[in-house]
Amino acid sequence: EEKRVDNREKAMLLFTFQLLLDKGYVDTAASLASEFSLSLDQYTICENIDLNSIFIDFEAYYNMRFQRYPQYFKKISAGGATVGESLLMKLSKKNGGRNNTGSSRLRRGGPMADGDLLSANSSEPLELNISNNVNPRCCNNEKLLKPISGLEFGNDEMRYFADIIQREIVVQDLETKWDDIIGLENAKMILMESMVYRNEFTEFFGDALPPWKGLLLYGPVGTGKTMLARAVASECGTTFFNISTACLVSKWRGDSEKMMKVLFDLARYHAPSTIFFDEFDALASNRDTSSESDASRRLKSELLQQMDGLLTNCESQPPVFILAATNLPWELDPAVVRRLEKRVYIPVPNTQERAGILKHHFAKTAQGVARNSKGKNSIVCNLDFEAVANATVGYSGSDLQHVVKEAVVLKFRETFQDKSKLRKLIIDSQDVARALKNVSSTVKAEQDKKFKNLESSFTT
Repeated sequence: EEKRVDNREKAMLLFTFQLLLDKGYVDTAASLASEFSLSLDQYTICENIDLNSIFIDFEAYYNMRFQRYPQYFKKISAGGATVGESLLMKLSKKNGGRNNTGSSRLRRGGPMADGDLLSANSSEPLELNISNNVNPRCCNNEKLLKPISGLEFGNDEMRYFADIIQREIVVQDLETKWDDIIGLENAKMILMESMVYRNEFTEFFGDALPPWKGLLLYGPVGTGKTMLARAVASECGTTFFNISTACLVSKWRGDSEKMMKVLFDLARYHAPSTIFFDEFDALASNRDTSSESDASRRLKSELLQQMDGLLTNCESQPPVFILAATNLPWELDPAVVRRLEKRVYIPVPNTQERAGILKHHFAKTAQGVARNSKGKNSIVCNLDFEAVANATVGYSGSDLQHVVKEAVVLKFRETFQDKSKLRKLIIDSQDVARALKNVSSTVKAEQDKKFKNLESSFTT
């Protein structure tokens, strides 16, 4: 039990140190580490945990058990009477009783073991090492969200729904850049106008012409619609909600509509925000079908109201951008399509784009192999990418990625004899030709034709 208490104290100190770094208080963090003799070169914080997430989990548990949220601090003066001892008084007492020769911290129990995280006998000053290429305000790749305690809810049920929706926010860096997407310049331009250059757009046009509020990406499977969404989550700096039908549909009557409302309330609270609906046809299909349930109709009505209702166009409304993707645009409800101001067709790549995609994936694979092996292993491509591009007419971006993987794996399988001796793979046109026999296009000619016929009347 004493060891568990010690570990808990160590964790609290390390989390405090990490919070100070994240907030930019580098000198204070260094003082804390020096006073407590933190062995920073031996430990790191585990992923997906910090003080904020601990507090959120504690609030949820406390509310579930006691039907109210915890109070973390209180004023010591109430009605003229002093209640309790202020933090400043406690600090003064600690400073007054400090021993000049000993450590200023108080610790329960005996001395720590050698090599422990907090070295009680260490008298050497701590050297805080911060790399030049690390931003002290962003020492992890996760986005720090505002606690939902700042958002007013009508009842505990709505707060419970908010906790569920909050989990769908993408906080980690998806590491997808605009340059990773070959082609699709029109879609990238619209996304940049709506989010990256929102301030410049607003400064010039003001209220006369607001930025785009919604974009529908439609096209065959594997052409880059979801990859564009990943780039938005990584590059645009907005709070990104990755929404699927599963997190909105409930078996209880009325809950789905409430969750849809909470979703948009949270998006406005965390604004600027992006709500991404993948496979949008599953949520917003045409309402003219006789087999549709009443619950589905109510959910779509709430979605339409939140997207473009009576009060959603007010100037005071925070910026929320809706990004939707579908492979079946002809099944969408016309009212939903009308509310998505821009509709962009994402076609299969042309010859030049296919060559660029193949080159990108081969280079990315080679760089990954070299990085993971610390330069010991390598992949070399002796390919005419234009010739390969001409041989892959009708292939989507996802298909081409599979071609690259299949070619590399086939070459590895052919070359592999002794694991310790295999250091280099050379990919040539014969390897790609064999890969093309195993990987066919997932986009059929009749499907592509159907999308092109729809484009003239659907795209704006």
